[in-house]
Amino acid sequence: AHVPIVMVGSDPGSWAGSNVAPEVLVESSRYLLLNGPANMENLLRYLLATVLDVDIDFGEPEELPWQGLCNPALGQLHADVQAYLNDYRASLDFEPTAYVGLLYSRTSWVTANLEVERELIRALEERGLGVIPAFMYSMKDKNLGNLSGVEVIENYMLADGQPLVGGIV
Repeated sequence: AHVPIVMVGSDPGSWAGSNVAPEVLVESSRYLLLNGPANMENLLRYLLATVLDVDIDFGEPEELPWQGLCNPALGQLHADVQAYLNDYRASLDFEPTAYVGLLYSRTSWVTANLEVERELIRALEERGLGVIPAFMYSMKDKNLGNLSGVEVIENYMLADGQPLVGGIV
């Protein structure tokens, strides 16, 4: 019996051990790269339908932001730092003495695995500091259209060329 093997990773060289059509590998890789619960579910449904011929519907890979501002306590994605600061300040019961930037992984945001970020923000706020938390994809890729780490800092932690934060974690 033929057992389908799907091997994908960031290096297409790792795909050599697969025995399914190349287009299945390309599409599977896209679901994985974009990440997120819906994409993981649809990847499994896609593989069931295309590799195992199961009669099941699946969605196309869903584009998700490569960077943005998201404070786990607010639970809302912000693309604009001023909009974030307005919502964030309204949620606080104190006036921050200063702000700290927090850079964290897009994967953490996409998968909602944000316990470390949540606790770090809480600890900083307990010390009277406000936090500007920005997630990002770790590698600049012009094909993806994501920002580099420097560009994320420039977009979310500076205003008119002046720093909004006293430090970055």
